[in-house]
Amino acid sequence: MGDPIALDSGLMGRAGLQSPWLIPGERAAIIDPGPANRAVEVDRQLHEHGVEERGAIVLTHIHFDHAGGAAELATLNPGAKIYVHPKVAGLLVDPTGLNRAVASVWGEATGELFGFPKPAPQGSVVAVAEGDAIELGGGRSLEVVETPGHTRAHLAFLDRSSDSIFCGDAVAIQMGDVPAVRPSTPPSDYGRDSTEASIERLRGVGLGRLLLPHFGEAQSDPNTMFDLALESLARWHEAFEELEAGPDAAAELLARAEGEIDPAIQERFEMVNPGWLNLAGLEGESRRLAAAEG
Repeated sequence: MGDPIALDSGLMGRAGLQSPWLIPGERAAIIDPGPANRAVEVDRQLHEHGVEERGAIVLTHIHFDHAGGAAELATLNPGAKIYVHPKVAGLLVDPTGLNRAVASVWGEATGELFGFPKPAPQGSVVAVAEGDAIELGGGRSLEVVETPGHTRAHLAFLDRSSDSIFCGDAVAIQMGDVPAVRPSTPPSDYGRDSTEASIERLRGVGLGRLLLPHFGEAQSDPNTMFDLALESLARWHEAFEELEAGPDAAAELLARAEGEIDPAIQERFEMVNPGWLNLAGLEGESRRLAAAEG
């Protein structure tokens, strides 16, 4: 069976920021195809790899940098199915509310950075949840694992044929050829406890490869990567708890949480998952917890 292949969507016009994963074979699958404004480029790369028909477009979650191009790819490949968490399946059919919500976070630059998703073709969206399997033919399948935390409607996929976990943003971001990682804690429904539980859930799977969307295969073995992710998450929360509100809060958070990281790697982190976005998610979780206690 074919090994997973890391493509490059060219997110934000840069190489090395977001990697859709191609699983070649009888029913080719692409996992997290990238943003809407890069869908045609990703489709071109698939043709370069000899994949003429995509049977499965598989989404770990519906954030624009991962899933924005799904509907466009399905339109380019009639008959392809889009697999997604049931809580957000309707947002692929009618992305109006999703587009509005994302634009409220990223502002006027949203269209330039990501493009806006189109409605998915009628009948193309399939909801999948814990315990389901996406059949790819030839005895190969993707097992569905619920991994909330980065967002509540987040899935990971297990490909036992290649000993691989496609983890989306459930674990951490790792850019370049160094082991440094950054957690991804965006608004509006990030949760620390569920993130930590999802990381431990994936650790318990026992597979040997961790395949990331940001970017490529993890530089460390899965257990080491899980440890790094949990340590990084703890540092960000500790830094946030010591933070004072103000116009420089995001910069101060970065300095406290990542003061020792190579500036070149930090620059790439900032493109994919800027400090202000993590701060917004940490603040949102803090408000929810305070409201629940009060």
